[in-house]
Amino acid sequence: MGRDGLLPFIESTKVNSSGTFILLKTSNPSAGDLQDIQMQNGLKLTDKVSDLIVSLQQAEDSSYTYSSIGAVIGASYPKDLQYFREKLPRCIFLVPGYGTQGDFSENIKYAFNSDGYGALINASRSINYAFGEHIDASEETIRQMIRDAVIKMNEDINYNLELANKIHW
Repeated sequence: MGRDGLLPFIESTKVNSSGTFILLKTSNPSAGDLQDIQMQNGLKLTDKVSDLIVSLQQAEDSSYTYSSIGAVIGASYPKDLQYFREKLPRCIFLVPGYGTQGDFSENIKYAFNSDGYGALINASRSINYAFGEHIDASEETIRQMIRDAVIKMNEDINYNLELANKIHW
């Protein structure tokens, strides 16, 4: 979108005490068709976008550890998660692709800073449709299946953070 397309969203975060997520590397298999294009200087398009994120963060008047400007980076790309976590330490990452898109639970550790914070893991279909083929189940049974899926996801994320020595509670 470019800076002028992003600034209205970033400005609204100041008024609403909220945040903005900028697409950096999406979780779909063909994300690299555009996002991994190499520019003349040898860097990828995602590097240019991450540089823009850094410059927008630097313009913030904030003393918080994390910026109100975050980045979307798919769980399906662990090297990118690791690379951009290093490059964007003040970013909260919104990480799609966990669950239905594949078993990327081991990759999740790269989204978090060493303090065990800095990432929101998104799992939509694997939670919303946790009932699978049991569509005729009672509402209470479906609620329990969804609840169990959330608990399992939480345990899985914490397990992988613990293995990476990034869990401090």
